[in-house]
Amino acid sequence: MGNLLLLNLIVLPLFLLHLYPVSILSAPYVFPEKYFINCGSGSPETQGVGKFVGDKNPNSFSVVSGKPITDKTQQPSSDSVLYQTARFSSDPFYYQLDITDQGLHVVRLHFLPFAELGDALFNVTTSSKSLLSNFSVRNSISFPVIKDFLVPINSSKFKINFIPAHQSSLAFVNAIEVFLVPNLKDNRTHLSPAGSKGQYQGLHSQLLRTVHRVAFGQSQSFNDSNAIASEWVADGDYIVVGNWANNCPYQPNLHYDDDDLDNENYNAASRNFIPDLVYSTCKQVRLNDSRLSNYRNIAWHFNVSKNARHFVRVHFCDILSESPNIVQFGLFIYNFSQQINPYLYTVKTAVPFYLDFVVDSGESDFISVGVVPWANSTKNFAYLNGLEIMEFITEPGLEPEISGPKRRNLVYIIVGSVAGFVVIFSTLLVAFLWFKKRRKAKALEPMVSYGTLPIGGVSPYIGITSKSVNSPPVPNLNLKLKMPFAEISEATKNFSAKLLIGEGGFGSEMILVYEFMEKGTLREHLYRLQGNPERPSTLSLLTWRQRLEICIGAAKGLHYLHTGSDGGIIHRDVKSTNILLDEEYVAKVADFGLSKSGLVDPDGFSTGVKGSFGYLDPEYFRCLQFTEKSDVYSFGVVLLEVLCARPAIINSHRKEEINLAEWGMIWLNKGELEKIIDPSMASQINPNSLRKFSEIVEICLRPIGANRPTMLDICWDLEYALRLQQTAVHQEPHEDSAIDSSFDMWSRPFRRLPSNNDPIEKDDVPVEKADGSDTTESGVFSQLRIDGGGR
Repeated sequence: MGNLLLLNLIVLPLFLLHLYPVSILSAPYVFPEKYFINCGSGSPETQGVGKFVGDKNPNSFSVVSGKPITDKTQQPSSDSVLYQTARFSSDPFYYQLDITDQGLHVVRLHFLPFAELGDALFNVTTSSKSLLSNFSVRNSISFPVIKDFLVPINSSKFKINFIPAHQSSLAFVNAIEVFLVPNLKDNRTHLSPAGSKGQYQGLHSQLLRTVHRVAFGQSQSFNDSNAIASEWVADGDYIVVGNWANNCPYQPNLHYDDDDLDNENYNAASRNFIPDLVYSTCKQVRLNDSRLSNYRNIAWHFNVSKNARHFVRVHFCDILSESPNIVQFGLFIYNFSQQINPYLYTVKTAVPFYLDFVVDSGESDFISVGVVPWANSTKNFAYLNGLEIMEFITEPGLEPEISGPKRRNLVYIIVGSVAGFVVIFSTLLVAFLWFKKRRKAKALEPMVSYGTLPIGGVSPYIGITSKSVNSPPVPNLNLKLKMPFAEISEATKNFSAKLLIGEGGFGSEMILVYEFMEKGTLREHLYRLQGNPERPSTLSLLTWRQRLEICIGAAKGLHYLHTGSDGGIIHRDVKSTNILLDEEYVAKVADFGLSKSGLVDPDGFSTGVKGSFGYLDPEYFRCLQFTEKSDVYSFGVVLLEVLCARPAIINSHRKEEINLAEWGMIWLNKGELEKIIDPSMASQINPNSLRKFSEIVEICLRPIGANRPTMLDICWDLEYALRLQQTAVHQEPHEDSAIDSSFDMWSRPFRRLPSNNDPIEKDDVPVEKADGSDTTESGVFSQLRIDGGGR
């Protein structure tokens, strides 16, 4: 029996290693001398481990077209030497490199725009693929902008093209790095949101674009120019489940020179590939913490492109264990799980290693990654050190024609002559078609109304066209109005930037037209971040009564969405910035960019969920199903925002304060919620109204969706909280206002809200005025969607 047990102990690890190949950083790597190019410069410079040569005196590479430029406003310094010069042009230009060693190369492009370059907008391509499309650094939040790629080069020449996006634009680049690295290994585990798809073949031939490079347990981003993977960001912006997760202490003693690894150069290789800092810190969660009765895992969401393939590398280093062989835990990618045992491959602690996966995003616009402790492990904790996500590039690259000056002038003359005729003819044709389309649009008969609305205070949808293949499945929406694209373009002066009042984070091919809401978003009236998310301003002028009325209006709007025909609609992104206020502070729910039919997914879960951190339903991470009760949870967070006048997520050294929902529940369970309310209105609130409001918050934020109320229930309870605020209700502190609420529910001077199954009577619906508007005051935002233009 003893021999049999020993056999099992030996065979099992080898079996797991065969199924899930793990790489230990053992191969040596030395940075080559080329190519490191300082664009627009005539002198060599040293940055990190790279010796950059100026492209004015090229050696073993050539640059065709483009002009050098120097930023005269920038003060010279050792850390900005690469960004004091650049090469730019309004015409295409390219670099061509001589390749002596074929194989996988890192291609790294550096961008820092000068004032003279204006709004550069351009494409970057290789001979076969597009690296960057319609690229601009205008909206970047940090500089310089560095783009990383892994490119297999199998020829003796390698060309990088920089192509302006249009005639009035420019292309530029400050520095270029192209150097050989070891090939990626095949037979990596292939995953999708639905689970494993077997082993992936052909990884070594793929061109990859770096999307995320995340160091866990770090408090801020960093750049280590001595490593191949140099730029890393902290994980805090991506975490969605991490209630009691901790950043582990910094551990500098990494075992790069492990005697059990058959490579004496392991130390050098590891240090060159990944910065020490990635493996010296981690994010951890432990089961032996009494606070973890309901939350035992850490999960992150990383935004990616839908229907794309990604290379995912997960980094581990056990810097927490006092001795080896005492910890095992689980790694999750979507709903795929894998056992992590750091000591299948080494007998020492603090030895870095990584796992590689190929992950298809499918209809999901994020990749979900998590770790969870295992109860049968000697030590019950889980950790993660680093993560890299790279997208497979499939777009073909353009090969621009770079002409000499004489030929270019001749081409311009010919093209100019032809273009003059084409422009005149096209103008006449467009004018004719626009006039014809406009007449046709005006001839359209009004479409049948979507129907009467089930509650007072809700505006109807007044139009949604459905020609876009990407439009959400909203059933049975018969429309009153279609608005031609030309009218929208005319009204906005061809979408002039001077008329811009705000920008959203979601859209593809449709235009949303809203009535103008003079007072902006609810959040703007609760607090202002003022560039410091840790200390938001709480100088709100909204009274408690106004806040209750706003919450009631938003609740009615969500109730209307949830109880529509054919399963209703789930909003999926309820938050204070998606509740807009008109001139009279009447609230309407807006931004249906993520909304989806409420019918249950036949596959049992949704893979296209996207929401906002701090508002996401924790139950989603257990069942992967987004329901109307998920909107209820998000609305509960909004209620706390209204009460406390602070963001859903803040930066804080006190972990319990970071997440508003968790923080509010801590004080609510203590019976001391009044201690965290907005001080600007603390003296206004009737204690009974506050107690009822607290009950609503508690039931909305319950961990299990089935235990949460419907939006109809919330409408009732908020109306009652408002009535308690308006009247002097004499009640002993020990009495439960919920008793009075249920008793008084049917004796109020306003109508009962009909349920989804009630027949809709004439008196239950808003009356439409002669001018086509309705008499309702709050609820779902009226919205139009307009075809055309790709805007």
